[in-house]
Amino acid sequence: MNIWLHNYLKSQNKQYYEQKDFENLWYNGYKVIQMDKKEYIVNQLKRTFHKKYENYCITRIIHKLDNEYIQFITQQLFKRPDGKFALADLYFPQLNISVEIDEPHHLTQKEADKQRTLDIIKADQEIRKKYTGIEDIILDPIEESRIEIREESSIEEINNEIDIVINKIELKISAMGDKFVPWKNVYEPASYYIKKGFIEKNDNAKFKTIDEIGKLFNIEKVSMGYKIHGYVPIVNDSEYFWCPHLKLSDDDVIINNAINTISPDGNYVFEYFKKDNDTEVKKVLDDNIKRYVFAQYKDEIGNESKKFIGVYSLDKDETLKENVRVWKKISNKIELKKYFN
Repeated sequence: MNIWLHNYLKSQNKQYYEQKDFENLWYNGYKVIQMDKKEYIVNQLKRTFHKKYENYCITRIIHKLDNEYIQFITQQLFKRPDGKFALADLYFPQLNISVEIDEPHHLTQKEADKQRTLDIIKADQEIRKKYTGIEDIILDPIEESRIEIREESSIEEINNEIDIVINKIELKISAMGDKFVPWKNVYEPASYYIKKGFIEKNDNAKFKTIDEIGKLFNIEKVSMGYKIHGYVPIVNDSEYFWCPHLKLSDDDVIINNAINTISPDGNYVFEYFKKDNDTEVKKVLDDNIKRYVFAQYKDEIGNESKKFIGVYSLDKDETLKENVRVWKKISNKIELKKYFN
């Protein structure tokens, strides 16, 4: 659950607010989703309901694969070699394979369909640009498969094209051998990264709770005061992990004093204060603080996540110039072994 909602419920004395379990509660009749594989899979498939052929092909592929260790993403954002963004109908991150479904009305504009950019998002375009700082954008070349559906295509012909894609996926898994890493959890526990010895942005590491993040740094339990502010000291006053709630659109309600935004490339986080901004900016100018940032945001299927996006330090020149705290990314990786020596 994000911090602003937690604070709001507390301030309003809602009957259903429970401090001892504030990560699991109901808000205005809606449950804050605790993501597991079941929720992940049904929410991914739900995103295809508006296109009947796309929905049929994708659900048939997933059901015929019948393998819970293969992760899939619908409407995956990726960057083409020409620098434009596009959306893949179906993407398998472990295999780097995408599947495009050309529905009948697409065939007259096949190349336009293949080169689809973020323009198709229309009203959400500007918001989506802001999301690119924390969402996963595939930058590597993607191995693309296409299923072409014509008005005269029979169900047998469509199923045959689907079977060709499934066969390609299964052959790729077989060829990878031990290099294929089974998908186990939507949220890998802290112990997974501790055993690995590091955590990096490419891990797509997401966490449900601040306590779980604390375990990465050998902090068994984070006090409630630090949880509320989402700013937890690790080593004296020089290292902190920070879980800012990012304002990604004008509709986002920010209860706390600080308004946090992120640059589209994810290289800068800006921290502006609604009250006493000048004083708050000056507080950090003489410090050499390193922040490990786990951004809180609602992802594309509505789940609150705390996602590792990088290591940041204060850019003092830009902070003075803009009169907001400007945090610049200095690394995409945290070495964890030193916290367990």
